[in-house]
Amino acid sequence: DTCSAPRYPKPIHYNFETLVCLPNPFIDNIAVQIPKNFILSETKFIITNNLGQILLTFYPDCFKQLLNLSSLSSSIYFLTVQDNTNKITAKIIKQ
Repeated sequence: DTCSAPRYPKPIHYNFETLVCLPNPFIDNIAVQIPKNFILSETKFIITNNLGQILLTFYPDCFKQLLNLSSLSSSIYFLTVQDNTNKITAKIIKQ
């Protein structure tokens, strides 16, 4: 008799929660790719500082959006992307 681990089907990994922000750190512009499970017409971007204060709000018109953040000082910020049912936040760094 040999003892072996039971065979289970391979797990399915859904990549819905991936928010892509490139380059990071950035200088003036950052490209953001919204996860496909977001509803574009309901989606907004919110840029906050480390105190949670809202600095900027954007409403994207496509799933890959280039944001001009040249008005921000060099610091660490948080980019939140949300629609009516989904919300995801990424740390972004302006050089």
